Amino acid sequence: MIERHRQSERTDSNLPVRTVLQRLSVVGRVAPGGVHDFPQFLENSLLLDVRECTEVVVGRTSAFDAFKSPSFLRITVSRTFTHEVEVQFRDLDTRAHVNHVVYAAYFERAKERLFEEVLGVSLSEASTFVRALDVEYRKPIAADETVAVDIGPVSVGESSIRLEYELRVDGEVVATGHTVSVYVDDEERPARVPDGWRDALAPYGE
Repeated sequence: MIERHRQSERTDSNLPVRTVLQRLSVVGRVAPGGVHDFPQFLENSLLLDVRECTEVVVGRTSAFDAFKSPSFLRITVSRTFTHEVEVQFRDLDTRAHVNHVVYAAYFERAKERLFEEVLGVSLSEASTFVRALDVEYRKPIAADETVAVDIGPVSVGESSIRLEYELRVDGEVVATGHTVSVYVDDEERPARVPDGWRDALAPYGE
């Protein structure tokens, strides 16, 4: 099986706002990519130094109200962990599409790489149990495709870790979902997620 993974990170890119807005989820009542709703100077003059943008927060008010007379923009920077998987024959159903249960398996493979690369621990040896799994199917995945599994944002609670997933084929989202895992102690009781894990996952947070 051929699998690849990478961490999406852009530095010193000075992307124009139009490009940035198309990559954002914008706080307030302005839809992602809604460039037409923004003042002209935001479209044409402002350059931002970003890596991966997840949302725009304007001042301390809603985006809709603040854009009437904006004072400053704060960009929340976040990484996305991406792992690529090539569809195998065994993944297919009788219609030559990836079987629906395999989508969750793709989530798990990306999660394994995240734990190894970011937390430095094998998922099979990690003190966690899956408490919840959700998959929303959008489009079928055909044979011989390469599936990019994006993880992020990551939310860390007292004893839980929630991972958001997005499956993409040729840039098009074919499924989304999430898992919630619980960190446990030696007696398999819920325990506080270690500070080292919190620090390592912080760049992938909301």
